Amino acid sequence: MDKFRFDLAPFLEQIKSHSIHRMIRRRFILGGIYAAFLIFGLALLVFPNSGFTRFMRTSIFFAGKPLLHASRALVTIVGRDGVSTSFAEVTPFNSKILKVNLLEQENQRLRNALDFQESHQIARMRAVSVLAYSQEGGREILVVDIGDGAHIQNGDIALDENGAVVGFLEEINGHSGRIHIASNKGTLHEVELIPQKRITVARAHGARMFSLQLIPHAIPVAQGDLIMLSAEEKKIPFVLASVVRVEEEGGGAFQKVDAMLIARPELMREVFLVSPGASSHQ
Repeated sequence: MDKFRFDLAPFLEQIKSHSIHRMIRRRFILGGIYAAFLIFGLALLVFPNSGFTRFMRTSIFFAGKPLLHASRALVTIVGRDGVSTSFAEVTPFNSKILKVNLLEQENQRLRNALDFQESHQIARMRAVSVLAYSQEGGREILVVDIGDGAHIQNGDIALDENGAVVGFLEEINGHSGRIHIASNKGTLHEVELIPQKRITVARAHGARMFSLQLIPHAIPVAQGDLIMLSAEEKKIPFVLASVVRVEEEGGGAFQKVDAMLIARPELMREVFLVSPGASSHQ
């Protein structure tokens, strides 16, 4: 039986020696990598704009770019239902959600506008899409798509979905029109102060601000009072602005009353055009 005995000692010694050499080699390689990163880091700190550091940054970027693309393809997002969705599918999925939300918001705006039209018995009100918002020399402008222009004319009042005045259609050019915002500097509006039912004039100063003219001290005015675009002969029940400041004019016969435009033209996606005489409001 002795001649069949196999001595494992040399074999184990060889394995041990090989493992030691492999461990030493691995440590040597890791040490080299650490040293390279250390040198590169020091170079970035000391010579951030040198040709060498720029070359190294570029090389690392292009070397790692395939790994970034590969990892992006492997990323998954697990929803509440446990279904995994690849990264490539997330963007179109979010896009669909965004479109649905925008459609819901648009439908809500249209419902609000229709409710306003019915409650105020407005015979004709046409929705038009806003193409652009701009400021030209301090004047705010909305460019709108008026389509074939049927039942639309210069002087039409532009409202938001809640019936607040945005501005007035003053320029028609083919299938587009330009709405000048009601608070543009130099514009005068005949208005009614609510709840006082005081007919007066609102002078626009730009930056969404108005000043009310000739309001006596005997008429109580408070912040939050509404300014209606108004003159009785036009029978227009549309809200223009809200009082934001009331001051006593020293020794004068009138109060200083400032108001701010309620509508937010820069946020408009569509506006609703009505003729100044389109309301049967009593």
